[in-house]
Amino acid sequence: KVKHLLNVLSFKWFSAKRSEGKPITGPVLVEKANQINISESCVFSEGWLRNFKDRHGIRKLDISGEQKSANHVATEEYSAIFEQLVEEHRLSPCQVYNADETGLLWCCLPNSTLVGGGEKAAHGFKMNKDRIIVLVCANASGHKLKLLVIVKYKKPRAFKLTSLTVIYEAQGNVWMTSEIFKDWFFNHFVLAVKENFRKEGLPEDSKAVLLLNNCQAHPPASELVSGNIFTTYLPPNVTSLIQPMDQGVIQNFKCFYTGTFVQNVSEFQSDFNLKDAVYAAALAWKDVKKVTVRKCWRKLWPSIMFCDDSSDEEEFCGFNVRPKHISNIQEIIENVSE
Repeated sequence: KVKHLLNVLSFKWFSAKRSEGKPITGPVLVEKANQINISESCVFSEGWLRNFKDRHGIRKLDISGEQKSANHVATEEYSAIFEQLVEEHRLSPCQVYNADETGLLWCCLPNSTLVGGGEKAAHGFKMNKDRIIVLVCANASGHKLKLLVIVKYKKPRAFKLTSLTVIYEAQGNVWMTSEIFKDWFFNHFVLAVKENFRKEGLPEDSKAVLLLNNCQAHPPASELVSGNIFTTYLPPNVTSLIQPMDQGVIQNFKCFYTGTFVQNVSEFQSDFNLKDAVYAAALAWKDVKKVTVRKCWRKLWPSIMFCDDSSDEEEFCGFNVRPKHISNIQEIIENVSE
């Protein structure tokens, strides 16, 4: 019964993500199953993944296959619709925003960046599966809004400060909900957009559009309207190809978060708690360059002339972690996990 329930929950999550047009790989599916694991006796091996795919008729999941199967015709059609939307409302890059959620394993040592030599895994490391949800939002000119962070508890013991550098929400299952999203839209997004209008020298009642992917937690577009600020949804079959935040912004943010996380546990030798993770996320978001954000709009908005600031701002390439520090870092993280 436990295994059956786990399979049902895993497939429900898989189906929801596919309806959003998200590419799902085998390792991502296994990671999600680990997160919702309700029994320590369950082992998520390659055999489990193979049986899971056979049971539900799922094809082999890989990124390259996803790109090939995505609906390129629909992408071209929507790009034309988007251009019409921009022309109809006379929108400039600072008036077009995109927001997207992502899960963040806030105390996780990623094998792909931290193993040294010829190793393929960090042996003996106990993985911390604690997760938070982060909503990132930015416009086509590079203006980034404050992060929305969703955690499990309203007042974690680690949080003693009253002022945070992010918008903080608590949800028992660490999920985005319609209520949380609507609160963010009306009480944070709209205000931030109007403030940016003032900085850009635009009238406060200027138009702005928020592009969203199709997600059960996102309310209908008709419920996300405030004056001249409105919402429109991307077709689910093109989201993975053209949604700006999915074209490198979120990946860039997570890479910077990893760097801050590793620096904390390797240099300061201190416990890394949820408060540290929230501040590290805010710092990582701050480190994402404007040029990175702007470049990620090119697939959706190819006709706009984006200024190439590459000579002034270098994009993040990755981190180099010396092998001799790896075992030390693992030991520290294991202490945090316990």
